[in-house]
Amino acid sequence: MGGKESTIERAARLEESIITDEQERITFDPEQCGGRPCIRGMRIRVTDILEMLVGGASRAKLLKDYP
Repeated sequence: MGGKESTIERAARLEESIITDEQERITFDPEQCGGRPCIRGMRIRVTDILEMLVGGASRAKLLKDYP
């Protein structure tokens, strides 16, 4: 293939970087929020963010409210 990265390889690399980034932003601490997954450095549960998104909140609104 002459050293060119295929579309599948690029997609796999991108997916891996997204998963790694998300894993670095989500923490599990038994002493915080009952051990539920939270946004790193905050007491905001991942489920709360997901519920807001399902309820119609935009990503921009969430980032404004929870910088």
